[in-house]
Order: sequence, then structure tokens, then C-alpha cells
Amino acid sequence: MSGDEILTMDERTGKLVVSRVNALMDMGVKPIYKITTASGKTIRTTENHPYYAQAEAVRQNKFSKPENWQKYGRTLVMIDAANLEKSVKDRGWWIDYKKLRQFFADRTDLVQVRYYSAHFDTATQDSFLTVLKKTGYKLVTKPLKHIGAQEKETGHTRKANFDVEITIDSLQKISEYDSLIIFSGDSDFASLFKPLQEAGKQVIVISTKYHVSREIIAAANVFIDLKKLRTEIERIKENNKARLLQRAVDDKLADNQSALISLAKTDFVVNRGQWTKVKYLKVGQKI
Repeated sequence: MSGDEILTMDERTGKLVVSRVNALMDMGVKPIYKITTASGKTIRTTENHPYYAQAEAVRQNKFSKPENWQKYGRTLVMIDAANLEKSVKDRGWWIDYKKLRQFFADRTDLVQVRYYSAHFDTATQDSFLTVLKKTGYKLVTKPLKHIGAQEKETGHTRKANFDVEITIDSLQKISEYDSLIIFSGDSDFASLFKPLQEAGKQVIVISTKYHVSREIIAAANVFIDLKKLRTEIERIKENNKARLLQRAVDDKLADNQSALISLAKTDFVVNRGQWTKVKYLKVGQKI
């Protein structure tokens, strides 16, 4: 009836979604299909009735072959906070640091994520740094330096450069990692990369097009635009949402837990099945 919620198939994705009934319509006489299984069971149904059927080919999205992070081995990630925050601010983005760290933890043999930032000595930043620490970041901070004016005088110049700290840490920890991922576009780091590469390390620079120097791109083994990384993380998040939604739908369709377990054991459910209208089924498919 009008207002009821029913499961319908999204023809673009081949997934079942919950839809609200707005009205009932007389669609007239429709063709009836007869399905007979290998065991001899028979059912008659309309052409639009969906069945979960073995896919003829595994459908892949544009990020089915993302950056092969595993090839980088033991990975140390260093974040030049000032450079990264400036890059994303200019693009109107914000950073979910929990998801960022989890991304590398899931895809690399992660050694550590080090976060280099000036300490502004404010309650807001202190709370933020506490969250980062609890999330698993190694914090490296130092007081903001005031140049050319009395302390905190209006019009002062502020500076908190971490080139030296990042360089020293990279060299001191050289035996702990195979690859260094650095979030920065500062050309000063280009001179650091050569001794690391001579020691057999790979250097991956992540930044945005307008906040990275030509020198650091030329010196690195790999440059990844932050936009590409952001898109890959977002794609993973959307895929996870889609999987959770489909799982919920499948749970509703299962009569009980044992039926769901039995279904999961079939060889076409995990990444190989899709909801298919009867009119598109072919002889030989499993349903």
C-alpha cells in the first residue's frame, strides 16, 4: 500500500535498496518466465523479479587497482603539518586524521606516523593534539617562534620550521624503514632524499600541485598528488558504505542465521554475485 517500504533493485548498481511506495498502478498483463533448476525445482515469475545470480564477470570500479602501497615495505610517514594544512585549506578540504592513519595502517607495513607541528599553546590545539596522540600519531612539537618584534606584539612574524627535525629523524631511523612517505612540498627536503636513496630507501612525496616544488618532485622516487590520495580514500569509504548496506539487505532476506551462513559458503556470493532481473538470467548461471 501507499507509504509501505519495499526492496527494489537499483538497475545501475544491481543492488537491492529500500524504496517507499508512492502509488499503485495497474501495469496490465506481463510475460511470465519459468525457471527450472538443475535439481528439478520450478518457479514461475515476472521478468523484473530479481535473483542473486553468479556474475558472468567481476565488476570493478575505477579504483580496483589503486596505488600498490605494499611494494613500499616498512613505511615511515612524516607529516609537515604547516605545509599539509595550508594545502588542504586552499582547496577547501579538511583532514580526517583517523582515516588517514588507518589508510596507511591497512595498506603498508606501517612503522609510525610522525606529526610535526608548532605548538600554539591554545586549549583547542591541545585537545586536537591529544586526539592525534590517542589515534596513534607520534607528535613532534615546539613553541612558535616570534621574530622581529616583542613577544606576541601585533604585526610580529611567526615561524616554526621543522626541516631540521624531519631530516634528523629520517636519518636516525633509517634502519627501521624501507620507504619514507613525506607530506610536504618544501624544496629543502630534496637534499635529504639522495642519502636515503643511496641507502636503498624509497621516498614518496605527497602534496598538492600548487604547494610542491619542482625540486622535491624531481628528487623523490614517487610523487602522489594529495587529490588522488583523497579520492582513493573517499572511494574506499563509499565502497565500505555500499558493502554495509548490501549486507544489511542480505541479512533481512536471510530466514535465519544458519541460512545466511549457508549462503556465504557458496562460491559466487563473495564479490562474484549480483542481483539480476529474470529476463537477463542465462542458462548455466547459479542463483
